[in-house]
Amino acid sequence: MAVCPVDCIEVREADISIDAAVCIDCDLCVEICPIEVLESDDEK
Repeated sequence: MAVCPVDCIEVREADISIDAAVCIDCDLCVEICPIEVLESDDEK
């Protein structure tokens, strides 16, 4: 969460939410995700 330059990530007890309207697709969260659940749009 701290790595996000636009603060669009919200971590809740059961899930993670990313505000797509605010996200700038920098992929920093993808690079540091410790459990590899996030993926870049390029990887889809």
